[in-house]
Amino acid sequence: MTAEPLVLGGTPHDLTASNKGKLVLEEERAVGRVPKKLVMEYLKQMGGPWMLLLLIGSCATLELVSLSISFFVGLWSGELIYFVHSEL
Repeated sequence: MTAEPLVLGGTPHDLTASNKGKLVLEEERAVGRVPKKLVMEYLKQMGGPWMLLLLIGSCATLELVSLSISFFVGLWSGELIYFVHSEL
C-alpha cells in the first residue's frame, strides 16, 4: 500500500492549459489580515501572556545590566565623561 502525497490546491499531475509546459506553478497567496483568534491561540500555545511579559522583562533587564556595566567601567577607569549643559 502506498500513501497518496499531500497536495494543496489540486492533484500532483494537474496539467491544465494554463500551466502546460511550465515546470513551476504560480504560488497562491493569502491576502488580508491574520485573525485575532489565531494570534491569541498562537500566544496561548507559546506560554500565554505571562511568557510574553517574561520575555519583554528579560530583554529590558539585559539592556539595563549592559548599561550598568558600561557605566561602572567608566567610573572605575576614571574615564567617565560628564556632559554639563552650559548656556550660550
